Amino acid sequence: LKDAMAGAAPPKAAVAWVLDDKEPRSLGLSKGYVTDAEVVAATQHLERFLMGEQGRITFPATISVHVEGKGFGDQGGIALLRELTTLHEQQIITVNELFMFKLKLTDAACGPLADLIVAHKGAIESLHLSHNQITSAGAKLLCEKAATVYPIKNNAEGTLVTPLWLRMEHNKIDPATLTLAPELYTVKQHRLRKLKPPAPPLQLPHIGLGDPQASRSARANAGSGPGGRAAGGRQPVASQP
Repeated sequence: LKDAMAGAAPPKAAVAWVLDDKEPRSLGLSKGYVTDAEVVAATQHLERFLMGEQGRITFPATISVHVEGKGFGDQGGIALLRELTTLHEQQIITVNELFMFKLKLTDAACGPLADLIVAHKGAIESLHLSHNQITSAGAKLLCEKAATVYPIKNNAEGTLVTPLWLRMEHNKIDPATLTLAPELYTVKQHRLRKLKPPAPPLQLPHIGLGDPQASRSARANAGSGPGGRAAGGRQPVASQP
């Protein structure tokens, strides 16, 4: 009552956005663990927050988004992904890295994730989604959408390209049921940045997929060997032992 009579300022929002001074800028949330409702509320003020940073940043601003380990799920994640897509279409931001690991995202978030990737047309260099609840179905959707955009040209001549670095280990993905064409990905665990085309659009380390190079060789041998028959269509990728 005394504070009200004294005209005390209203309490600050529970969750606020934070933007560091490094290049590219890192965007995150001020609170360590947040609910879906808090993320949705914060997302509604994201554009206003960014526009208030004029003078510190130049638009469109290239940013990396760090919301890993915040504990929220699909409701907050989808709201954030849709807002990031809108802000990119409005030429306010370009996301070059997205860290959304150790959350509670399911397949429901994979559609908005794919929309964000396609809207950016290759500007997103890495996407970190490990330790969520994504299944093979969601992973397949995301990978096949991303493969329509990547690999991206690394130089003006297009003689070098870069795949999308996509981390999805420790989800609910069964490698035996994640049916991706072998030419879509590599499982190499060191970051690949400059490859000669043709190159795979995706780099998928650590999730237990078999080596697609071995799969391609096996298919070629089956087609050329005695009594062999060339394999057609997409084949399930065997998991590693």
